[in-house]
Amino acid sequence: MRLAILAVALLVAACGPSPCVVKRADATQTVTATDAAMREAFEARDSATAAAFFADVSATDGTARFSEAVRTSLDALKADPNGKVQFRPAGESVASEAGDIAYTLGEVDWTASSTPEHEYPITRSATYLYIWRLQTDGSWKVVQAVSQEIPYESPYRRYENGAAPSPAPNPMSPM
Repeated sequence: MRLAILAVALLVAACGPSPCVVKRADATQTVTATDAAMREAFEARDSATAAAFFADVSATDGTARFSEAVRTSLDALKADPNGKVQFRPAGESVASEAGDIAYTLGEVDWTASSTPEHEYPITRSATYLYIWRLQTDGSWKVVQAVSQEIPYESPYRRYENGAAPSPAPNPMSPM
C-alpha cells in the first residue's frame, strides 16, 4: 500500500509544476487592468512598454513577431509631430470558462502626418480584437491581434469627370 502511494506521489511530481489555476472572474479583472495598462503605454507612445504586452508566437509556417512590429510602429509614431493613438474599448475583457484565455475589443484611432513633405495629420480608425493568453509565469500577453479599418469617405472626394454634384433643390423656391 505504501509503495502504491509513493508511486502515485512520484508520478505526480514527475509531471512538472501544476498549471496555474485561475478563476474566470479573476481572469476578467486582471486582463481588463492589463489591457488598460497596454492602452496607456500605446497612448504615451512608449514602444518598449507596449511591446512587452505582446507575445512572439511561433507557428508552423514562421514566427509572428508582434512585439517587434509594435515597437517599430510606435517608434515611427513617436518621431512624428502629429503622431498619436487613442483607444475606445468596448467594455471589459471577456475570459474563457477555464480562465486561461480572454479577449478585448474596441476601436482605435491612429493619427500621423500625411507624408514627410506635408505636415497635416491624417487619422485612421479601426476596430480591434486582442486575444490574450495566460503565460506560464502568470502574466497575460496578446497572442493574436485582429483589426479592420473603418472606411472613411473624405468630404473632398473627386467626382466623376471632375463635375461637382448638382445641388439639392431648395424647398422654399417657387417651382
